[in-house]
Amino acid sequence: MSVPTASAADRLPRRSGLPAQPGRSRRAELTAAIGVAAVVTQLLFAQATLILAVGAALTGRVSRWRPLWLAAPAAAGALWAAVIGPGRAAAGFVAGPRQVAVYLAGTPGHPARLLHLSAAFSGAAHWVPRQIPLALLAAAAEAAAAAWLGARGRLSRRPGYRPGLVHAILRRRTQAVLSGGSVVTRDGCRLGLDSASGRPAELSWADAAGGVLVSSADPQLAAQVGFPLACAAIRRRKSVIVIDLTGSAWLTGALTAASEAAGAPLSRFSAAGPGCYEPFRGHPPSRVARLVAQMIDWTGTSDQQRQAGQRYLADACAVLAAAPPAPPPAPPPAPPLAAPVLEGLITLLEPAALRGAMSGVPGHLPHRDALARRVAGSVAALAAEPAAGAALQGQLRRLRASALGPWLRPPAAQPPFRAAPAAPAAPASLAVSVGQAVRDRGGAAFSLDRGAHGEAAAMIGRLVVADLTAVLSDLRDLRLRTDCLAWIHGCEGASRQSLADLAGLGPPTGTALLLSTASAAAAASLAPAARVVVTAGPADQALATRLAELAGFRDEDSQLAMADLLRWQDEDEFAVLARGPRRRFQPECRSVPAPWAPRR
Repeated sequence: MSVPTASAADRLPRRSGLPAQPGRSRRAELTAAIGVAAVVTQLLFAQATLILAVGAALTGRVSRWRPLWLAAPAAAGALWAAVIGPGRAAAGFVAGPRQVAVYLAGTPGHPARLLHLSAAFSGAAHWVPRQIPLALLAAAAEAAAAAWLGARGRLSRRPGYRPGLVHAILRRRTQAVLSGGSVVTRDGCRLGLDSASGRPAELSWADAAGGVLVSSADPQLAAQVGFPLACAAIRRRKSVIVIDLTGSAWLTGALTAASEAAGAPLSRFSAAGPGCYEPFRGHPPSRVARLVAQMIDWTGTSDQQRQAGQRYLADACAVLAAAPPAPPPAPPPAPPLAAPVLEGLITLLEPAALRGAMSGVPGHLPHRDALARRVAGSVAALAAEPAAGAALQGQLRRLRASALGPWLRPPAAQPPFRAAPAAPAAPASLAVSVGQAVRDRGGAAFSLDRGAHGEAAAMIGRLVVADLTAVLSDLRDLRLRTDCLAWIHGCEGASRQSLADLAGLGPPTGTALLLSTASAAAAASLAPAARVVVTAGPADQALATRLAELAGFRDEDSQLAMADLLRWQDEDEFAVLARGPRRRFQPECRSVPAPWAPRR
């Protein structure tokens, strides 16, 4: 997706993103006064230092050399002073200032001396050259300090430093490493090339544990920038759970290629199959009810209606577990597919069907009477809140009728909520299980195109997030840690509360969370909670301003310059803002695709 270019009118007010600070003009005036005082002082007492410092500053500005070049004049001055002797060099450096100081010290008694200042500089042609050895050292230090203060005071993009030989070597080496598919580092991964330094733009797993947010107006560019983190996790044989709410064919192909290159297992769920996903089997009815409730979109219903619907779901799941459907009268030639749990739930969402199923629950089961009383109460509550029943029935039926619905089933014959029988099972590659992938350090990718499948893709996305949250909650309760990466691409389609719950389980379970989005509003709301924010391509003005505020710069000029950098990035550039434990801001980074990854 191409980003619309800014008009000439849009380019003019580039500093309107942040509010002006009252003390800014006062600080500018103070800085100017200190600069003038320094120039006057050197003009009186350190003429050679002033001339050499100005020359060094102009040379660095025109040549765009890095401040490292100032080591050359500093070394020349040190060598010169060593040759003639430190004492002689120091005497030559202070001879002129001493003469000027003695002359000015007599002005209080003879004010007329101020009219003849040229007398203070008599013999300057002789003593100014004697200042040069130590003046070279002082001028180099002064120019380096000015360059450092300039870099601290603004994040100017142009003019930049001229790439030198070392930079060219580093850049070429980094491109060769990245283009060869080597993204794994000792403690993290390489996201791309840092054009400013020629080194890789790296991200550590410690940073990723605090949450990584990737934002771009182009969702495919966001996927490409975040992909190296998933690739490094696959190479390290971490558990990788990818929920793609955009249905990106590029991302599916890249994950498949990376898994095949690393020899890591990857199960896939999509409308094309053949992966089957049903997280309800093998769990208590209460957990199944929670998963289904979190899958439902309760927008437009009141709290009372939502509670009535959730109670009804819990009782329907309990009845479905206690009264499984009868076996078929004659076995077909092939092993039968178990009836999906959702089909049983959809049937029991009719109050009459739930009462009939309750009558079939065996009388010897414990707590049958209590379950019967709960069912009667749930049926009455649902009858009093028809909106809750309509939300449940309508959404689940539309889900089963969608292109994704037929794959919400077990891959082989298994009774609901029970262990699998000894009958031959379908190939393991057809079963997509979040819990199994986390336990076996495997991968599971869910390709859910919300643009093509709408409500059904959003419901399954919420279901997978709830399933992953439940798996990690179990690990946390058992005080166990996993080595997992969870990536939600198109996270603007996920619930903010579910993302917050998932992020809260990251540190105690060792799970890194990667969120990528094409929505600037979603990125702006999620950025404060993320430890690392990556923006690819030109950023929205509101998002750029928000990130500049979160960067932690003390002065407004740096915030304004950073916002400008993010707004006017090239479409193939990205910037990394790490907010802890080591703060850094790396603009002008570029992705270098691996040879086995599909091209954009």
